[in-house]
Amino acid sequence: MTAYLGAPGGSTSLDVSLSPFAYAVPVREARYLQAQAIATDEYGNYALIAIRPVLFDGYPAASWRFSWRPQGADRVTVQEILVTEATSAGSQSYALAVSAPTAQFAAASIIFRTSLATFSPLAPAS
Repeated sequence: MTAYLGAPGGSTSLDVSLSPFAYAVPVREARYLQAQAIATDEYGNYALIAIRPVLFDGYPAASWRFSWRPQGADRVTVQEILVTEATSAGSQSYALAVSAPTAQFAAASIIFRTSLATFSPLAPAS
């Protein structure tokens, strides 16, 4: 399941995906997703900015940031946070992402950080 929140008339979006990960380690999952994207040319003119380990909500996570240029459009920057959290229904993988034209990414990043701070999965089982 994936939810997309986009700006009206714009190309900025916040995405939340609950699709299961292929790998349990978030950094390994990010590298796997990057390899898949490169192999399929999903992101034309792809340029890696960074894949690094981070903590999100107290859980090990990965931050994957890259840019790409859609055909006939300006360069876009994307940041994804990949994390698996304990919920009342068991472990749940989340890919939380922001995508915006590079020139507008700083503003979109502020909104993304706010959304990350308010993100709340199902409560863990007690």
